[in-house]
Amino acid sequence: LSGLIVCAIIQSSSATVGILQALSITGRLTFVAIYPMLLGIFMGDCIKTAFFCGVNAQADAKRTGLIHVIFNIFQAILIIIAVAAAKELGYLDNIWTAKMNSGAIANVNTILKLGGAIILLPWCNFFERLSRIFIKDDPETLFLNRILNRLDTKLFVSPVLALATVNSVLTEMSAVLNECFEKSMNALLTLKIDKETRKFLSAVENNVDAVTDNVQNYLMRLSSRARESGDSKLINFYENCAAEYERAFDASYEILGYAMEMQERGITFSSSAIKELKVLQEAVTHIISYTQEAFVQRTFTAARYIEPLEQVIDAMTETVDQNHMQRLTSGECANVAGFFFFNALRQIEILSDKCSNIGVFVISYNNSDIARTHHEYLRNLHKYGDLLFDEEYKKHFEYFMPLLEQASPNESANQQRLFDEKINYSHSYSEITF
Repeated sequence: LSGLIVCAIIQSSSATVGILQALSITGRLTFVAIYPMLLGIFMGDCIKTAFFCGVNAQADAKRTGLIHVIFNIFQAILIIIAVAAAKELGYLDNIWTAKMNSGAIANVNTILKLGGAIILLPWCNFFERLSRIFIKDDPETLFLNRILNRLDTKLFVSPVLALATVNSVLTEMSAVLNECFEKSMNALLTLKIDKETRKFLSAVENNVDAVTDNVQNYLMRLSSRARESGDSKLINFYENCAAEYERAFDASYEILGYAMEMQERGITFSSSAIKELKVLQEAVTHIISYTQEAFVQRTFTAARYIEPLEQVIDAMTETVDQNHMQRLTSGECANVAGFFFFNALRQIEILSDKCSNIGVFVISYNNSDIARTHHEYLRNLHKYGDLLFDEEYKKHFEYFMPLLEQASPNESANQQRLFDEKINYSHSYSEITF
């Protein structure tokens, strides 16, 4: 016990053994006295390690401290059993009550530690599994480790396999985006943010940055090994999509930041504002799903469904923006709440734009002519339209705009104007050739 307490206080097993060696000059320390002290020193050493590993640390660091504790406990038990057995068999009779000098103490310390380590070495995997039972992996570590393990440079010998791995990673990112946006919007609308939601979104934010960096570095290294033009084209496509997905996640996380600040400051939206945000949430959820489907299929047809909805979302945010200006003017909504509302609208627009960009990258991947002039393609599409664009735009507009009108029944005067501006060209559209 004295060895444990002293070692825990001074936080050094070596220094504690040194103190014990210094005390040996009294000539009163025997083997039977020092070996329990050494056991206490072993335990005191692992206590301070466990403490520092457990303070604000991730799961791996906490498990490191726990394994140290488990190892030393097993080592102490093993030493007690070995010493007791050796005493019973008479092997320690000559030294049991013999006086120990500093050299003898150092030798006993080395023999006990080295002997215990050698015997317990085969049990290391068992200790590691035992630590995982007590300390579970946090979602951030699980996700990140799973992703990084997949991006194996050994696959560079076959660029096709390496690119398939990148595709699976980005597909998983696209699936998480919808959940991330839903949780962020629900937090903004309800201002109820529990620890699990914060932990999940924080983990996603940190992981997305790390995964994007690793994917882009992986693709950069792979590009030098790409032997076919198709591989280089796909590498460029994945690099562009990874960057857009990262920015989409950033926009989603910004919305959570607004929700957290509003919760802390006790700021709330008006009922009309909440209803409008719910309508926008549904529209953005749809465009994220379209984007995920287009990325997974990587087909021209699937990608064409994204842009009409993105234009409707732009019209919706413009309408909601004007509605909220009227609420601010009438005093229905406070200025400070308006600040958060307008910022949330901007992030929703950004997220929608990133989905549109991914859709354009998919279209450009399938059409080399559009790849060279995709800005012109979008301008012509917005100005002249085509049959599918017109039909999809009208379908989404007629579904979402009435919902906004129900949310703010007295504040939708410009909705028909926006609709007419988009639909009038359908009578004399110049259809783009795909």
